[in-house]
Amino acid sequence: MNTRLTTLRPAHGRFACLPLARFVVTASAALCLVPLGAHAAQSADLTVKGMIRPAACNADLSGGATADFGVISARALSATTPTVLPARIVTLTITCNPGAKVAITTTDNRSGTVNDAASAALIGTPGYTFGVGEVGGKNIGAYSLMLGTNAGVQATADGRNVTAIYSQDGGNAWISSLQGPAQPGVRLHGCAAPGESLPGTFNLITQPIKVTLALGKTGDLPDLSQDVPIDGLATISLKYL
Repeated sequence: MNTRLTTLRPAHGRFACLPLARFVVTASAALCLVPLGAHAAQSADLTVKGMIRPAACNADLSGGATADFGVISARALSATTPTVLPARIVTLTITCNPGAKVAITTTDNRSGTVNDAASAALIGTPGYTFGVGEVGGKNIGAYSLMLGTNAGVQATADGRNVTAIYSQDGGNAWISSLQGPAQPGVRLHGCAAPGESLPGTFNLITQPIKVTLALGKTGDLPDLSQDVPIDGLATISLKYL
């Protein structure tokens, strides 16, 4: 039973993709010795096209892109409070050639399956956790993704420690974060060079991500006399800035 984190191809945020340009070249000439019934072309269309692409970046997650919490005994779960399991660390590595200014965003592919009590046990404010699926209409739990510059999640870029920053408004304003949760569909996460407050241009970014799973109270879960899968799936995408 795995809580899985997977990476898709980078979603190009504001990359410079030019529309096709239509350029018309008109040619005119005197009608000399042309029969009246002839239909000579008086203009020709020239299409000028191409594509400007951003720097090529790749994103990879360690551990086979899986945060594996293994087999969890039903007897270890509580009937009165959600059960929070020890965190796992999955490391995100972004490589860009040439260097690029990028951020990451997250998508919950199990949205709508967050167990509210489990989510509150992780983060008091709703909207900052991800679902792990449901069985028989009962949501099983929730997990959080923590990024930042605290011990255990220190981001590095091009071989040196950097400041983790995030944006709530699509990249207009940035806030530094010692340890901040991903907010699926909302937050952008980036890295700033030491002493800076805006995203920097880097070739290699390494960001450990702390994955913490909480399971609901036993009374809120499906029948525990049989196996219950934990099936979280998040997409981490790159956005070019």
